[in-house]
Amino acid sequence: MIRHAIASTLSVLIFAAGPVRGQDKPASKAEIEQMIRQYIMDHPEILIESVRQYQVKQQAEAQQKAKQAVAARAAELTNDPSSPSFGSKDADAVAVVQFFDYRCGYCKTSVPTVNKLMADNPKVRVVYKEFPILGPDSMVAARAALAAHKQGAEAYRKMHLALMGASGGFTPEAIEKLATGAGLDAARLKTDMAGPEIAAIIRKNHELAEALGVESTPTFIVGGELMPGARDLAAFQAAIAKARGEKPVAKP
Repeated sequence: MIRHAIASTLSVLIFAAGPVRGQDKPASKAEIEQMIRQYIMDHPEILIESVRQYQVKQQAEAQQKAKQAVAARAAELTNDPSSPSFGSKDADAVAVVQFFDYRCGYCKTSVPTVNKLMADNPKVRVVYKEFPILGPDSMVAARAALAAHKQGAEAYRKMHLALMGASGGFTPEAIEKLATGAGLDAARLKTDMAGPEIAAIIRKNHELAEALGVESTPTFIVGGELMPGARDLAAFQAAIAKARGEKPVAKP
């Protein structure tokens, strides 16, 4: 990306070089190279500014592309029955979609914020997208959570919180202990974890994430906007207000 920005700047300088010292004869390659070198030496800030502008442009283009992808895949994001969801089921509720990994520290620290968000906003629904990207243990945990969902929404909620609160590896023994502690049928969970349906859901989530440009966890989607990284409650409230078309509340 930076090389492209620099090349673009150099192209402008080369074009500007044109004839040398008012001559009709085009500048030679050596003369152009010397002019560019001298200009860069005299004005190094031009490259820094060029790179900065290019990065801003690239980010804006990526955000617009992501927004279009979110709009095109809205049904998969918010109305997929295979994705656990909690909160308001009203048609006018704002969906907060979360792509996460159980081994992601920032995902774990986001749990109280997301819970508080639902408690404070009766017209919000949180949709959970299992997105294991941090190794084999992440995949095991995601399979366990989705297997718990087959035992009901409340079973998923309990297993989700248990997995988020766990430390260490997700061995079969650890998963069984967490499931039993959450009051789930551990034997059924183990069987369901190995089923093709669970694998298909995770694969579908990965394909959706790729289409949307989601590359890290946690990533939230609120009202068509991608919000990578952990956010505080105020950021979520602002995003929800924007999704509803409300004006932001001025800070005192």
